[in-house]
Amino acid sequence: MTQVDHATFLRAVCCVSGLDGEICRPGSSLLAGLADRAGLNGSLEAELSRVAEDHEFYQQQLRTLAADPERAISEVLRVAGAGGTLDDADRVSARHLADRLGLDSTRTEVVLQQVRVELGLEAAS
Repeated sequence: MTQVDHATFLRAVCCVSGLDGEICRPGSSLLAGLADRAGLNGSLEAELSRVAEDHEFYQQQLRTLAADPERAISEVLRVAGAGGTLDDADRVSARHLADRLGLDSTRTEVVLQQVRVELGLEAAS
């Protein structure tokens, strides 16, 4: 499978995360950050409406993320940790997305650790 371009991948992360209230709460700073990185700016509501109403579009977004679930989790964590912390709510959001994408908890924890190191929130081991 060819790698999906960054903007398309971020759009899928945003759509799936925004629709699932367990990953991102509507109006949350995490959802706003994902939308900003995806370049959705003024079209976030339209994208979320489309993904909520069009089951095939939603499935397409899930397939995009399922092709590289670790990348999806990393994107969510990078946005969440941009302010210099990853709190429990951020980790729960990442775990919900990982569950939705079928990524096991061990791999999810590895990705969480990698992003913490990448963001300078924890020393490399």
